[in-house]
Amino acid sequence: EIFKESRGNGPRGCPTTDDKVLYAEDSFGNVVCLNAADGKQIWKVSLESLGGKRPHWAYSESPMVMGKALIVTPGGKNGAIAALDKKTGTVIWQSKEVTTGAAYSSPILADIGGKKQIIQGLAARLVSVDPENGKLLWDMKDGMADIYCTTPAVSGDIVVGTSGYNKGTAAMKVAGATATQAWFEPSFGNHHGGIILFEGSVYGTN
Repeated sequence: EIFKESRGNGPRGCPTTDDKVLYAEDSFGNVVCLNAADGKQIWKVSLESLGGKRPHWAYSESPMVMGKALIVTPGGKNGAIAALDKKTGTVIWQSKEVTTGAAYSSPILADIGGKKQIIQGLAARLVSVDPENGKLLWDMKDGMADIYCTTPAVSGDIVVGTSGYNKGTAAMKVAGATATQAWFEPSFGNHHGGIILFEGSVYGTN
């Protein structure tokens, strides 16, 4: 079945490769692990079965491999971000403190001040969770629209989130497992396409 919508049909995310397997997430939230050599399915998990609900424009993330886990974003009541055993699809943890709906960006893994963290944009919220257990570390609401499409950007101890709908751009200064807002610029917001942090500046289209 192909997802159909007036603004465009089909999948929105890119597959992720890991050694001899490939992970893909379709628009309906079906996550599959496939043998890269012949396409044979090894396992399949529905994000709906994890308590998620497909956002209006469909699931759009690219799954992220992290050690023995595959990180996906079902959104919803059971925990917005989930770590699956990458060999079996079994749930390792879900971020039970974070039950926001899924948006349209992909998670990233960052090591800031010696603390590894998964950073992901959700509906009207940018969050950081602990890779070990999904526990919420910090979150940011400025610069975040309900329809959030831009993958967050990291440079040193600064994490930037940005979106359209006149919500602007904001940055968090992260110190290990905690963070405080560094700045907020309401006049600039990147809805699609992403931003780049380079030599102290933020580059992107408005």
